[in-house]
Amino acid sequence: MSTVAVRHPGEFRWETRLLAVVTLSLTGFGVANCLAAGSYLERSYQEAIQQAFAALAGGVIFIIVAYTDYHVWRRLAKPLLLATLIGLVLIAIPALLWGKRPAPGPVEALFPLHGGGRRWIKLGVQIQVSEIARFTLAAYLAARLAEMGTKIRTLREGLLPLIGVAVATVLLVALEPSVSVAAVIAIVGVTIIFTAGARILHVLLPVALGVSVLGAILVLDPVRAKRYLTSGAPCAELTQVCNSLIGFGNGGLTGSGFGRGSQKLGHLPLSYSDFLLSVVGEEWGFVGVVFVCLCFVLFCWMGFR
Repeated sequence: MSTVAVRHPGEFRWETRLLAVVTLSLTGFGVANCLAAGSYLERSYQEAIQQAFAALAGGVIFIIVAYTDYHVWRRLAKPLLLATLIGLVLIAIPALLWGKRPAPGPVEALFPLHGGGRRWIKLGVQIQVSEIARFTLAAYLAARLAEMGTKIRTLREGLLPLIGVAVATVLLVALEPSVSVAAVIAIVGVTIIFTAGARILHVLLPVALGVSVLGAILVLDPVRAKRYLTSGAPCAELTQVCNSLIGFGNGGLTGSGFGRGSQKLGHLPLSYSDFLLSVVGEEWGFVGVVFVCLCFVLFCWMGFR
């Protein structure tokens, strides 16, 4: 009988340290550039402070989670996901009933409309349930896959129940609407299922379905269709994408210098969030963009390790 060698966690210490360094580098670099991207806006300071506090809170939570026995998370995985799904359903109801129109006072206060979507529950502080879903769905899938073992290679007993839960979560997030977060959650779910040993053919089926649905959304949704179609338009039209490309072009190899970019001065929408990489490209140049990309590549590689 052949035995499978299982590496001791102590053998992964250098990888753990590298993961911590990469995470801290991306977090610190992101907060600094968030502040610099909107230095002329009061909101940018609020955004940067919010990101810094979130990073500190995330670090504390990370330490707590890291030193908690994983059996605890296995037991909590199902109730945590259930609570997340309830939150997503509560958000989806006003999103479907009122859409982008203002809802009645109490409903609007509890489920505020921002940026054309209802993605938050306001209980003193605003909670974006879709972001929590990224963790709770991953924890649930990991717990169920650990119980299933080789059953994951079967379609009816293994894959379909898990894909059903993942699809339900993705659809509820998409109804807010938040297509980008829904796509991220779908990718996380499929990646975990594939890594656990599901058959490639079984995984390709939901992937093909997801790509088809995404394509349909891009075509049928007028706002997203316009954004997609104008992405290749001449820069004379000064679309969002073109303004971001101008920022990259201005940066050249080494950039114009930290805080010295010009595209953020009213030309680039949401420079401190959605288009932050364009600001990095202008102020840090090609070198800065490569640094960010390498950090994310390392982060993903360490995750697979």
